[in-house]
Amino acid sequence: MNPTNFNIPAQTLVDALDQWHRTLAEQSNVLFPQALNRQLVDFDPMHYFALLPQRQSPAGRVLDWLYVGNKNGWPFLYWRDAQASPHTQIEQLYQEPGWMHGQDMQQAITAPVQTDGSAQGYLQRVLFRLKAGHAMLRWHAAYKSVSLLCHPQELQDFVIRLSSKQPLVQNISADTARYAMALEVSPTIDLSDSLIARVSLTRFTQ
Repeated sequence: MNPTNFNIPAQTLVDALDQWHRTLAEQSNVLFPQALNRQLVDFDPMHYFALLPQRQSPAGRVLDWLYVGNKNGWPFLYWRDAQASPHTQIEQLYQEPGWMHGQDMQQAITAPVQTDGSAQGYLQRVLFRLKAGHAMLRWHAAYKSVSLLCHPQELQDFVIRLSSKQPLVQNISADTARYAMALEVSPTIDLSDSLIARVSLTRFTQ
């Protein structure tokens, strides 16, 4: 099987994720500098499974969150038994996979997730790993953010935005902009190996 191009569907999925994250950011900005919690922000990480439906959460478990860092914070995501109480203190996170800096929260929350075995399912699994938990990033935590470029028009708009002078933004050079515009950003999913799914995406991070 040749790599399959999922250009338009991928961009649609990314746009839906980014729009949800923007809505959450607006909620959290209103509350700044208060500590964020589920009583103050309408954030249910299980909504990722509605936006990316060709994946399945582990049976009897739910994806939950606790905000870490406050002024320089981000939502730490973790799996818990559906009948267990949510964590309310940061100390309760110390034993969660992905907590320490040398570990990877994205890997810890993605590992239990299953797909339907389709190319689109594997694409959605990778989108989940790259984007889940990148909402409500405050101050220096914004360096965790990842922009996914899945369509030539998105790439062009992105380069134009980074080339224009903006406060607190380092502009890209004309040479960098030219090299960037030459990139082929359409995602591919290769299922030619029966044991490995290869997903190719273009991403940008601060």
